Amino acid sequence: MDNIFEQIDLSDFENKTTLNPKIFDLENDKMKMDVRDILLEIADDFYEVLNLKVEYTDIWLVGSNANYNWSEYSDVDVHLLIPFSEVNMGQDMIDSYFKDKGALWNNSHNLKIGPHKIELYVQDSEVDEVKSGGIYSILYDSWVRKPEYMEMDIDRKGVENFIRGFGKRLDGVMQLKNNPKELTNALQGLSDYLHDERTKGLQRDGEFSVENLAFKYLRNKGIGKKMKQIKIQAYDKSKNSSRGSTLGSYLDSKKQRILSGDKKHVARLDKIADRTDKKNKDKKGYNDGIYYSVHGVLFTSLRQASKATGEKKSTIQYRVHSKNPKYRDYKVIYKK
Repeated sequence: MDNIFEQIDLSDFENKTTLNPKIFDLENDKMKMDVRDILLEIADDFYEVLNLKVEYTDIWLVGSNANYNWSEYSDVDVHLLIPFSEVNMGQDMIDSYFKDKGALWNNSHNLKIGPHKIELYVQDSEVDEVKSGGIYSILYDSWVRKPEYMEMDIDRKGVENFIRGFGKRLDGVMQLKNNPKELTNALQGLSDYLHDERTKGLQRDGEFSVENLAFKYLRNKGIGKKMKQIKIQAYDKSKNSSRGSTLGSYLDSKKQRILSGDKKHVARLDKIADRTDKKNKDKKGYNDGIYYSVHGVLFTSLRQASKATGEKKSTIQYRVHSKNPKYRDYKVIYKK
């Protein structure tokens, strides 16, 4: 991994002389018909998943693939424009809802145009927040903002310094490898830092900012995926080592649970499990095979968890299987 931070090659970020020929018909300066058709279908399928009563106003292609600075690593960034003011949710809930839906969609699909992964996002149609040099309306088959070719003056020194600085931060975080819980938190903090810096760079200098180019370099080299894998492994290790047993064994035997180490946590789960068993054991059709734990409350079925929390079953199902640490309070527990 050291070579990634020492031998830094930024040639991928130099401007090309044309738009991406896999996406655009270079003769008429329009998106290729077959590409446009498939992107419209995918965007419409994504819209259905959002389960909204508000119609989208446009579908945009933004980012490198709508400009001259595309590379083989560039994603096809498709933005669905929706007027947030017409969505019946609070602003904080709207942002979180659309972010989670986008992440779930993008992580669940591997859609590509050539080597370029198609990523879907929701954008507020009433706020001009896209700093992309080029914006193409897939819906109306026309340029919203046509990019201009120019010789790109990359702040190579700045980008290289940011990348090396991030490498040093990552080295420091990895010193915590013998403390899984702290390592998990530190990796999450480092990931948040990288994304926050990228956002600041985009808002200040657009897609050619030092922070955005450094982010893309690190992403292209697979640093984000490696950090995510390490974080998942550390999280799993912290849960297994702190309890001394897997989640599934919590419902196996009290003797084993008492020996597992964290007596206070074990006692709390025992109390919940015993109360739930006593209440439901005589019910007709009761199935004691799977439990769902949401914020420490144990439910005997997905339907029961959905009804009690007000969350959709699909949302709970996604979160109990998610490796995202922010959903650590959502668990599926298999009773043997």
